[in-house]
Amino acid sequence: MRLNIGERFVVLSLLPEAGSFINLKLIREAREACSFDEEEHKKFNFAVNGPAVTWNVDSEEEAYSEIEISGPVKEIIISKLKELDAAEKLEERHVSLFEQLV
Repeated sequence: MRLNIGERFVVLSLLPEAGSFINLKLIREAREACSFDEEEHKKFNFAVNGPAVTWNVDSEEEAYSEIEISGPVKEIIISKLKELDAAEKLEERHVSLFEQLV
């Protein structure tokens, strides 16, 4: 999947903390894939401001990365997005990911 920085944070927030052993192994791999390495921390200059995280990019294209997420984990994310939509709890930060996956 091609995700920007904000979408990577959204995916991380949607991944469940509990599940079956097999799903948890796949979820752990997805968390690692969506997480940011040391080079990215230096490149984007992340900062925590209260509940918000900010970052700097030279161009929008620079903010995108190809992230590998397995089919079962995609289904978990899609299910969570649909659940939020049905409960009318989708937030602006979910919209681009919702449009890509659902």
